[in-house]
Amino acid sequence: MVDVKQIIGKTLKNVMASIYFVDSYQQEIFMEDIVDICLIIDDAAITVSCNEDGESLDITAGNCLQKVDMGDYGVIKIKDMFDFLNLKDSICIYDARMIIDENLIKIGLELSLDTCKIIIKNEGDQMVIRKYDV
Repeated sequence: MVDVKQIIGKTLKNVMASIYFVDSYQQEIFMEDIVDICLIIDDAAITVSCNEDGESLDITAGNCLQKVDMGDYGVIKIKDMFDFLNLKDSICIYDARMIIDENLIKIGLELSLDTCKIIIKNEGDQMVIRKYDV
C-alpha cells in the first residue's frame, strides 16, 4: 500500500480509469462501471482499486490498468477521466488522506486540489469517483 501523504505537494497530471462496457461499441461512461482508477502524478502513477474483501481500497505504485476483452461478456477499456471530471491541466495536490469507516477499514481516498476535492471510494465492491467544488 502506497503512503498517500507522499503525493502531497505534487502535481496531478491526469486521471485514467479502466471501465467495464457491455460491448466494444459502447462509448458512454457510467460511473458505476469503473473497475480501477489510476492517478498520474508528476512522473509517477498510483492505481486505486477495490480490495478482494469487497470493502477496502488497494493503492499500488504504478499504472496497473489493463484492457480486457471478455467476448460476449463485454470489455474493459482504459479511458481518460480528466476532462470527464472537468479538471484543469496539472493541478497541485494540497492534501491527501484515507477515508476510514467506523470499523477502521480504509474505504476511500480524498484529494484536496486547487478548486475542488476528488473522492475515490469503494462502495459495495464498486469504485466511485466524485468531484466536489470548494
